[in-house]
Parts: sequence; C-alpha cells; structure tokens
Amino acid sequence: MQCVQLWLGKGYKQLSSSSAALVKTPQNSRSMSEFAEVAEKIIQNINSAFEKDDSIDEFDIVPRESRANRSPVIHHHHEHKLALESWCLGFVYTHSFRNFTLLRAASVHNSNTSEVFHSDSNEFFTHKNNNVDYTQFTECERRERSLQLTRILILLNPDLTAAWNFRRDAFRHGHLKLKDELQLVTLVTTRKPKCSEGFYYRR
Repeated sequence: MQCVQLWLGKGYKQLSSSSAALVKTPQNSRSMSEFAEVAEKIIQNINSAFEKDDSIDEFDIVPRESRANRSPVIHHHHEHKLALESWCLGFVYTHSFRNFTLLRAASVHNSNTSEVFHSDSNEFFTHKNNNVDYTQFTECERRERSLQLTRILILLNPDLTAAWNFRRDAFRHGHLKLKDELQLVTLVTTRKPKCSEGFYYRR
C-alpha cells in the first residue's frame, strides 16, 4: 500500500494514501487527528520562526514532495527568508481555517449564548480531532490562538478577508504592533503584488 509520510519533528508517521482524501472529506477521526498533529507542529514552527527572526522579509511556497525526517518549514535566519514546502499546504490550511472558524464561533457563543445558541451546543465548538473546547478558553487565549492562525491563513491565502479583518480589529485594540503588521503585508504583497486585501489593510 502506498503511504504518505508526514513529518512530526522526530520522524514520520505513515498514513495510508487513502487518508490523504480526508483532508477535504474528514470522516475518519483517527486519521484526521494525525493530520491535525502534524499541522499543529508546522504551525508552531512557522510562528516560532517569526518570534526568533523579526526581520523576515520574504515568504514563499516551495514545490516539493515530503522528505524523511525533515521539517517542511524552511527558515534561513541569517538571510531572513522563510518558505514552506508545498506538500503540506492542503491540510495545514484546512486545519488552520477550521480552528479559526471554531474560535470565532466560540467567542460569539460566550458573549451572546442566550440569543444565538442552545445550552447543549458546546459539542459544536469542540474540535473533534484534538478535543480542544474553545469555549473554555479565556478571551486572551482565544485571541492569541487566532492571531497565530490568521498569520498562517494570510500567508497561504492572502485573499481571505475574515483573517485580515480579525487582525485589523486586534490592531485597533492595541493587541498588535505596527511593525509586525507592516512586515506581514510586505511578505504578502512581495509574493502577490496584486493582492487587494494586503493593500487595503496597509491603509
């Protein structure tokens, strides 16, 4: 049986090739949990690169298949370049978008439960792949998690208006630094010069 090898930091986990389809049609919770674990590791590595190197001036997607025991996150610290191998884009984006959506819904749930949701709706906000219940997070924890995810979402899909809007609101409330946001916009517009969302956000 053909296998897809996914990096987990200390090596690969092998998932059957049929499991790759679960990225778009999640039906097997165990396989999706494994994909979620890999996606979280990659998200952590990307955000860690920004924390370690506040001068990153270029981001790109590198067309490449998975390689044994190698992270798909490529960070040249001294040159301030960051890249992500293309083989993991699908499930990293899917995982990030799903969690961002759950976080937004959980925030609405906590602030306006009686008008919008039923009392037994908490199960909806529990990410079934990693058993995270975002309704139990504090507002600060949900915001920090959302900021991490929106950075990923914008880098992978800069046309996602919801991600830009979240960061705009966070910036207006003093939760983001101007320098960091200008850096993000520059990374996006350098790679996609015609991205209208990036130009609108800069204004």
